[in-house]
Amino acid sequence: MTTQEFISLCLEEFGSALTRQRAMEYTNWAQNEILGDNNEVMRVKPDPFFATSDGVYSYAASSYMYDSSDGTQGDLVGDIRNVTSIYSYDNSASIFDNQTLDPASEKPNQFELRPTTDKVVQVQSVIQSVRPSNSDCTIKLWESNNPGDTTVVWRAACYKWPAQIVSESIALTLPWDFHDTLLLWAVAKRVRRKEYGTNPAAFDMYEKYLKSFRSKYGSPVSQEDNIMLPRDF
Repeated sequence: MTTQEFISLCLEEFGSALTRQRAMEYTNWAQNEILGDNNEVMRVKPDPFFATSDGVYSYAASSYMYDSSDGTQGDLVGDIRNVTSIYSYDNSASIFDNQTLDPASEKPNQFELRPTTDKVVQVQSVIQSVRPSNSDCTIKLWESNNPGDTTVVWRAACYKWPAQIVSESIALTLPWDFHDTLLLWAVAKRVRRKEYGTNPAAFDMYEKYLKSFRSKYGSPVSQEDNIMLPRDF
């Protein structure tokens, strides 16, 4: 549903306990809480390019991650919350690997079409963002590993913050199948905590749907882990 429709739903559910402005603020808070971890919804896809400079070892992630959809450096991808991996592939090697095995082998001829597996992983430490719109996710590279001047060499597995709901015209980031369940109960537990101090039922329902959300959208597989490697014969 649209953000406007969801705000109207909240007012129907909670009546005088909320104004439209407060409902919007609670909705934004709820999305940040639900999507503030490493989940499939907020994974930047495809893995963006990480632009680096020679001799520079500290980077504000939001200012150096660029869209890589068409294989060239696109626009900045936005408000990065966390970076879990920085890597590169040696593109000088051909992806066409034609080789002949021992004729006595059960499969003497083998032709492979695959990405090169010469993967280089950059050693890093990451300070995760603690709040959206703060540009506080920071990448610290080891000074023994100079990243060089690059635009499309390094890629990064990273996660964004959801779009901040500062007006009802901004679309919800949470998938639609959790709008009137998880998101509504996330707002409910905040409303009822404010009104009544606590409400176990709202917290229990929130945890129930949060578990379902994480089962469906949690624990994403890294893009580089999806590459199929050749079997040994």
